Amino acid sequence: MIGKNKIGENTPYNRFQRCLIALGLTGKHYTLYSFKHLSNVRKYLAGWSIAEICSANRHSSLVETETYLKDLVKFIPQLKEVPVI
Repeated sequence: MIGKNKIGENTPYNRFQRCLIALGLTGKHYTLYSFKHLSNVRKYLAGWSIAEICSANRHSSLVETETYLKDLVKFIPQLKEVPVI
């Protein structure tokens, strides 16, 4: 977390857990990285390049960024025609 004052080591995680409990979403395998993954998929679908997403995430390589996009095919409709060879 970025801010003027230092916070506890597990403060973001603990806050996240309290939110999941309040929303009745415990046991559904949500993690803080779930939001990062979803954000990366949405950025890609909005037209961001993989290089732009890599930079925004401060990743050291495109391969690292591609791990967040591994499930991207689930979000893309297969509407394009396959060319005849």
